[in-house]
Amino acid sequence: MILNEFSSLPSGFKNGFSSIINDVLYIGLGSLGARCYSLNLSRENATWERCIDFPYGNISNPVSAQCGNSLWLFGGVVDGQMNEVVYQYDSKEAVWLSYNSPCPAGLLGSVAHAQSDNEVIFVGGYSKPVFDDFSRQISLLDPEEKALALRGFLSQPIEYYNWNRKIWKFNIEYKAWTVLADNPYLATCGSASFEVDGELWVLDGEIKPGLRVSQVNAFNLVGGCNTSRSFESIARSDREHEGLAGAFSGVVNGHPVICGGAYFIGSQENYRAGKLYTHEGLSKTYCCNTWVWTEERWQQLKNLPLGLAYGCSEVYRDKMLVIGGEKSDGSASNQCFEIELE
Repeated sequence: MILNEFSSLPSGFKNGFSSIINDVLYIGLGSLGARCYSLNLSRENATWERCIDFPYGNISNPVSAQCGNSLWLFGGVVDGQMNEVVYQYDSKEAVWLSYNSPCPAGLLGSVAHAQSDNEVIFVGGYSKPVFDDFSRQISLLDPEEKALALRGFLSQPIEYYNWNRKIWKFNIEYKAWTVLADNPYLATCGSASFEVDGELWVLDGEIKPGLRVSQVNAFNLVGGCNTSRSFESIARSDREHEGLAGAFSGVVNGHPVICGGAYFIGSQENYRAGKLYTHEGLSKTYCCNTWVWTEERWQQLKNLPLGLAYGCSEVYRDKMLVIGGEKSDGSASNQCFEIELE
């Protein structure tokens, strides 16, 4: 594995979006507020340029998909409530557009995958009613009451949160939502994903706030995601690994690659023991490991120079780009890395 650093971001970046359209990498929102930037990847020594700001306020943790000459934004959080508006950035016209096309399920934390220039598929995601109701309740409380309410909220079993178990499809032309299939696995948020040989791989993620799962599931895109299969998890190669949320991922030279992400060591044991506030008192581990799927198993490669999670990743010309991310002290990184397989 070859690891190189490339153009540093103008400021730290996490919890935002990324997309590549016609050799140009776009990022924005999250810790950047309404700001957006672009980087022309086809030019040597290119630097980040300020783009048109997002005109609809700041959205934290949106999910994005690139379709044709546009990037599309879904979900995320605005003013403590889950966003329902769908946004489009038309790169040719350099303009943002909005559509009042709410998804019947919450998309915060979901996986978004553009199956074509006209269709986007979603797996996982929070329950909008559960998330919004708790956010409204806690906003009315004083600090001491908030702490008690948060503890109660985090001390619930997996089923309580009612995360999205449907696989949804959004038709860009008609702005219409349909259900493709039921997800036979535990619903997740913050999973990594990519497409391999006509399958959408969904890796790890949270199964309730603070509790990750180590699972790799592949959904058959050709069959409308009605069939799926599971793979060996990363935990088989790392006994302390508890499943990643907010990891970076992509397919490089035909090989799935995943790196970074965060988890709490001991949370799974706590849940098995009946301690439902699974990460209480535990320190979050920010992973610097890199794994590649080869010869039907996960193998560790060279580490990132620091642990990172909740940034963005893209693949460009057989290199995986790791863009920003949250560091172990909670701050946003402005570093960007290229991962190339030897």
